Amino acid sequence: MISFFVEKSVTEDNNFSEIKPFRRQIFKWVGSKQFYAHEIAGRFGTYTGKYIEPFVGSGSIVSTLAPSFALASDTNLPLISIFRSLLRNKATIVKHYKENYLLYCLDRDHYYLVRDRYNKSGDPLDLLFLSRACYGGIVRFRKSDGHMTTPPGKHSLMSFDDLDEICDEWRARLVGTHFDLADYRESFHEAKRGNLIYCDPPYIASQGILYGSHEFKFEDLLVEIEKAKWRDVRVFLSIDSLDKHPSIKSNASGIWRIEIGTERLNRLRSRKTTKRVEYLVRF
Repeated sequence: MISFFVEKSVTEDNNFSEIKPFRRQIFKWVGSKQFYAHEIAGRFGTYTGKYIEPFVGSGSIVSTLAPSFALASDTNLPLISIFRSLLRNKATIVKHYKENYLLYCLDRDHYYLVRDRYNKSGDPLDLLFLSRACYGGIVRFRKSDGHMTTPPGKHSLMSFDDLDEICDEWRARLVGTHFDLADYRESFHEAKRGNLIYCDPPYIASQGILYGSHEFKFEDLLVEIEKAKWRDVRVFLSIDSLDKHPSIKSNASGIWRIEIGTERLNRLRSRKTTKRVEYLVRF
């Protein structure tokens, strides 16, 4: 269940564009916004020129928005490599997935072989398979060495024929997008007047364990947002808490509170179920 509630003290909910849902994922990734990305993108409104997404992650927002001219970046090399391969030669992706899918169906311990191989080589194609096969899509990296530690799930894997079909859909939606391996600051510097930046950074309160050794300082991002505002760049930010940074609310031109149902990690661990809340902030 997904609900959007407007923070009335900041803005009225009168700037919404109808965008069709696009819910077919390439990566199975905890924290993905694929199932409600259309609700977020529908609040972007109009902009001129380039759409920029400096924390593209699993690509849920850019694939739903399907912009004609976009820059999507991340510091995660395997993720960026998959998207580049998708646009250049998707047959490589499907072939690798099919080979490991068949071996996994014969022996589920094949998962551990792929995980060990990924931790040694960082092969992006292995990460894609692991994201589909791991427990709950929780791609967790150990802080000490950055190695993936998630065990296999008990679910049935998506078939390679379905992946082939999904890849074709994503290719069509991302034809205008350039994927760059870059720190978010570099992508911010690309933004010109009238451009739109959407930020979905690692969440302060809830996602530290998922990113392990990947360092990120939220305060530095707020500095870049302020610089972008001075250049008349429109910036949207997804965040899980407003309490730690009260300046966000005072500097925002719009805030939406989003209830997205039970937080997946707690549900999988059979903990008490509570609604997960996020905020979409417009600067």
